[in-house]
Amino acid sequence: MKYQGDYKGKWIANLMIKNGLYKVVSFDSFNRAKLWAMKEVKKVLKLSLAEDLDTLTIDDVSVRIDERRIIGYEISSEELLKNSKMVTL
Repeated sequence: MKYQGDYKGKWIANLMIKNGLYKVVSFDSFNRAKLWAMKEVKKVLKLSLAEDLDTLTIDDVSVRIDERRIIGYEISSEELLKNSKMVTL
């Protein structure tokens, strides 16, 4: 299966079905994420109707698009060793 988004994109689209996470894809632009979300929701609802098992409604499917936030910090090895404790086994 081909990856549909942009590797390490700025926007994260979370497709949820009945409050459970179904797919997570990242995109470089909000508009691309929005277009992907619309296509995926249509696809999921069509598959649900075609299988005729547990039919989903539009209220069961949702998409949340968030901006990716990367939190990081730097630490020197000297600082790491100074604040570490030795453990003997």
